[in-house]
Amino acid sequence: MSTETRAPAAEGRLRYIDALRGVAACWVMFYHHSKVPHDRLPRLLHFPLARGWLGVDIFFVLSGLAHVLNVLVERPTIALLRRVGQARAS
Repeated sequence: MSTETRAPAAEGRLRYIDALRGVAACWVMFYHHSKVPHDRLPRLLHFPLARGWLGVDIFFVLSGLAHVLNVLVERPTIALLRRVGQARAS
């Protein structure tokens, strides 16, 4: 029998949204750190690396989706609003 416990923040997380957010973040990182001029890239890499701003948009859309799904799972109460306010203030 295992005695390991899950961290409270990990409960209810949608791992596929986190994975897609990671892909979008890597997309932006590759866009900013690619040393090769975008017009000299192979066709397969030209579209994503020349449009790194799209990764930012996708990242923020997925972050908003994660927040909405979190609110739908956990009913908004005064305690929740207080906890969110304290987290934002610190």
